[in-house]
Amino acid sequence: QNVFWLICNSDLYGTLSFDHLHFLHGGLWGKHILWDILRILNVLGHNAETNLLFHFKNVINVTFSDGNKMCDLAKAMFYALLNVFTRMATPEGYCLLCILASYLQLDSLIGLDVHTE
Repeated sequence: QNVFWLICNSDLYGTLSFDHLHFLHGGLWGKHILWDILRILNVLGHNAETNLLFHFKNVINVTFSDGNKMCDLAKAMFYALLNVFTRMATPEGYCLLCILASYLQLDSLIGLDVHTE
């Protein structure tokens, strides 16, 4: 027995099998945050189809689900948006930028490995 079995509405096996790549990069970022950012960029009149990184040909029409590339895109998008999503220019975009910063912090913390026994 383990103390975690006593916690109501918890799934110990689900917690142990957490899928970092698909939950964050392919899920929270790829299916939610990215599309909200692109929507705000279109409202602001910025062309969201420009090349953000040399290996992304067309960001707005990404139909594949490569989590590692989505991770790279999230990191690059944060720094690219710092001068675009200001508090005065777009309060919604600024709030989304704060969400993206929290997402990247969460991604970094979840990606850490335990190296002790």
